[in-house]
Amino acid sequence: ALYRSPSQTIEHNEDRARFEHDALDEMLGGGLRVGSSTLLLGATGTGKALTGLSFLATALRRHEPAMYAGFYESAPRVLASAEGIGLRLRGPVDAGLLHLDWQAPVEMSLDVWGHRLLDAVRQRRPTRLFIDGFNALRDSAAYPKRLAGFLTALLNELRAQGVTTLISA
Repeated sequence: ALYRSPSQTIEHNEDRARFEHDALDEMLGGGLRVGSSTLLLGATGTGKALTGLSFLATALRRHEPAMYAGFYESAPRVLASAEGIGLRLRGPVDAGLLHLDWQAPVEMSLDVWGHRLLDAVRQRRPTRLFIDGFNALRDSAAYPKRLAGFLTALLNELRAQGVTTLISA
């Protein structure tokens, strides 16, 4: 209810958040629109998490803060997966440029998680956020009919904060 309306005016932005992968950026019209929210769908093992980590790594190469919020892989496993494809994320984590948040999706309150995420966004000011695991959010909804409203409020507030969000499902 606190975010029924975004905390500030959402600015229209034509800029693009690139992946720095020419074919993907071309397919996306130059990248994701800055401040947008994008759902990345695919079966288990198809590379959604690695695509999301690559999205964050692009911001880190530009010295922009970024955040990862996941439900299935702990921070050490996320870093190991990234290392496996040549993404060196340990340094940015140690430097405070990349924040990794892991929440086991067990008896999770969407509202508590959402407030914690938004508090971290306000504190760390990331330009990009990767939420790895929409299914955990969906499955954690005590009242499934409320999920759409929750996500609308959350994503609008992230947009108001200037965060470009990628979500895997």
